[in-house]
Amino acid sequence: MSDLAERMVDAAKTLEEASAHYGYPFPLHVHWSADDLRHEAPRVAEEEREAAEREAAIEEIARTIFSRMFPIAHPEDNPITMDVYRKIAAEILDIGYRKD
Repeated sequence: MSDLAERMVDAAKTLEEASAHYGYPFPLHVHWSADDLRHEAPRVAEEEREAAEREAAIEEIARTIFSRMFPIAHPEDNPITMDVYRKIAAEILDIGYRKD
């Protein structure tokens, strides 16, 4: 489980403990219940996993483009060029996800 998802579950536990201690839902201004937090934690973890996979794919595509364009150069020495290729890679992935 991701760090954010774990913190959501911890927050749920804290809300339950405070509610038990004070005898009413605590704090009153919180719009999420402990159950809401527990329910959302797996979804958040899945979204973070998908985002990490996408970032890894973008980096791999960008490095491939870079190595084809500049066979003897190193991506680490060309951060601006790599940023451009990362944007191109993101566009490539977005086009691949379209269902048109």
